[in-house]
Amino acid sequence: MKNERSLNWCLVLYPNEDPSHKKALDYIIQHFSYAYITHDRDILDDGSLKKEHTHVVIKFNNYRWRNAIAEELKIAPNYLEKTRNLENSLKYLIHFNDENKAQYDISEVQGDLKTKLSQYLNNTDKSESEKVLDLLDYLNINPDYISLNDFITYVCSIGLYDIYRRSAVTFIKLIDEHNKYL
Repeated sequence: MKNERSLNWCLVLYPNEDPSHKKALDYIIQHFSYAYITHDRDILDDGSLKKEHTHVVIKFNNYRWRNAIAEELKIAPNYLEKTRNLENSLKYLIHFNDENKAQYDISEVQGDLKTKLSQYLNNTDKSESEKVLDLLDYLNINPDYISLNDFITYVCSIGLYDIYRRSAVTFIKLIDEHNKYL
């Protein structure tokens, strides 16, 4: 297996069968930026149930070597696969848009990267106008004073900073207008 470098890695672990995989998952939870889900409803081509397994996505700020990560986790390097597309890897955790596979809910995903997955899912199939309307709803429904900090925090939490950035002047005016009538 080629020793590659990447910022993002996917793993398939069997923590209920292999104690080293359980320890690796515990280590990931304590030390890495991650998301994971246990798949217990996947079906093989012959119709039988696949054995339970855990998909993990880990993200680093700097490139990391496969063998170094495997050594750190004390597992074989073949359990690690580099990913070039974090969004697709996170969406795979729930088999998003793959109706031929068991569907999992985002509530079953664990880890800090779950927020990023939620952002990706919230932005799927929405037009820019619909995204702007989502932000306007926040302003219109909220009965309390909204600071710019609160608004930008909300915008970032739902993955719409690009929409805000393009219309920042307008949103600042709308926030002022909202607060003016309190």
